[in-house]
Amino acid sequence: MKQALHTAMVNIILQDPKDRFYLTSIKKFLDSIPPENLTEDPDLQETAKFVNKLIDSGIDSKQEVLFHISTVPYSTMFKATLDDTETYTSDYKSYLLKSLTAELMVQNIRPYIDSINSDLNRIEYDYTSKEGADASTRILNYIQSLRDVSENINLDIGKSNILVIDPLAETVDKTVMQTVTSIQEQAAERVKVSNPIDMMVGGGFAPDTLTLFAAITGRGKSLIMHNIALYASKNNKRDQFETDLTPCILFVSLELTREKLFRRHLAWCGVSLSEEEIKKMSETEVAELILTASKRMGLNIPIIYVERLKGTDNKKDGFTTTNHVDVANEISNYKRNGFEPIIVIVDYVDRMDVTSLKHAQLGMSGSDGSNVLRQKCKELRDLAIDYNIPVISAIQLNGMAMSMMAECEPYYKYIDILQNFKDDWTSSSKQLGTEVETLVFCHTFGINETVLTESGNDTVITNKYLSMRVMKDRDDNARYIRSKRDDMWESAYLSHLNAAKVGRPYSHLLKTSSLPHVVMAMNAFRIVDDDWGRSITMFYPDENAGRTESYSQVAEEVNEEQKLEELYSE
Repeated sequence: MKQALHTAMVNIILQDPKDRFYLTSIKKFLDSIPPENLTEDPDLQETAKFVNKLIDSGIDSKQEVLFHISTVPYSTMFKATLDDTETYTSDYKSYLLKSLTAELMVQNIRPYIDSINSDLNRIEYDYTSKEGADASTRILNYIQSLRDVSENINLDIGKSNILVIDPLAETVDKTVMQTVTSIQEQAAERVKVSNPIDMMVGGGFAPDTLTLFAAITGRGKSLIMHNIALYASKNNKRDQFETDLTPCILFVSLELTREKLFRRHLAWCGVSLSEEEIKKMSETEVAELILTASKRMGLNIPIIYVERLKGTDNKKDGFTTTNHVDVANEISNYKRNGFEPIIVIVDYVDRMDVTSLKHAQLGMSGSDGSNVLRQKCKELRDLAIDYNIPVISAIQLNGMAMSMMAECEPYYKYIDILQNFKDDWTSSSKQLGTEVETLVFCHTFGINETVLTESGNDTVITNKYLSMRVMKDRDDNARYIRSKRDDMWESAYLSHLNAAKVGRPYSHLLKTSSLPHVVMAMNAFRIVDDDWGRSITMFYPDENAGRTESYSQVAEEVNEEQKLEELYSE
């Protein structure tokens, strides 16, 4: 193997001997090298002995490790390359393991490739004889052996595959501490977006997860996806991510063009321009405008918008398909160009193609459609795990949700429609629980209000809101955090609920839920992330509530637990 790889492999051990995941992966690499190749490199043989000694003895003190490395009989040339002060990022560790995996692939697979080539040549000249038939059989066996070798070579085995909990052991197994460290690192790596959105997913979007937001057509899918991208840019810093590349948000659009995304980005930043107005400006003026507006809104991390609208091969910039492999290729492409996606947003999953050939042959309705959708989600979640990042997408609600909306619409000001939605109104939602960490239903709506202008005339304004409700929470992470509006209007809200139970025409639409639910105010395309409540009545309290006392004064005999249950039960 190349000396540079060997040097880096050992230096990383010297830098952080407590990283047992890495050490285990290196041991697997060394154990997998064909013996005849290992004997050709005495320094590599010594490293194999050194790694086995560290693992068997449990040594993880840097001082002890440095002492033991000084006793290893390396060649003078190799010893001169070792440096315990050299620093390596976690990304470089991952790169090194992939490079070592490739090295093993070459060493272990080359003999099979040579044999296959030999038998293919034999078949080409004589495919009818018994010898040709035997060559065909051998080729099939070689292919199966190649699969087995490939599966066994992956060096990323040490990341999270073992946890030993032995209640009767005298000491805690090391895998417990490794797992705790992994949990702490994952918590630190959560991508923050906006307070009301973060609490839906346990404090931010975690790596290795797929989160879905569901809505009916035209009621919030692309809007929530875009807001997540923009707030992720605003509320995260570049230096908080361990990468030598430039952190970025990758937004893959299967529905909106770059031009629409450009104008929505400007609108979110408070700049509303029509196509005609943009047409009159120079390219430099428009470029300066969007950069200035983005800086003014506090955006920090680059957002890369990728338009992948379906078209034909003849359409300029059109794509005939987009599946999770295409998204993975986009990630790899931008990594080669110096960008590291910290979160990937796909708008939206229904418009994706499935990679699985089996599922590609199924229909798009009924149980077939549900199975296809579940497979798409599985493939997206696999993508999240492969790249150790959060993946977010949207999904469409079916016609039953639209029927419920029609029934609820006259009472927008008093009830939240999402309270009446059912979790099976998303195709295969019962099956999605194993592929999706969090499934959130969302809905944008407007409520008209008559206000008196300075001139003394009445005018009607439309207040816009986004409602979100967690429908599935696989890991039980979602929480609702009390807001300023809860403090301000809690008594009016409770009075409204009590009054609504009797005689109101919409009383049958007042549902309860134990899962978190939140309503946010909106300003054009932007969610107002510091203004939320648990119900629309927090924004429009019942004028006849007549209560100004705090909840504790009204119900002194109710204990704290009961109060919280009443306040925050859906």
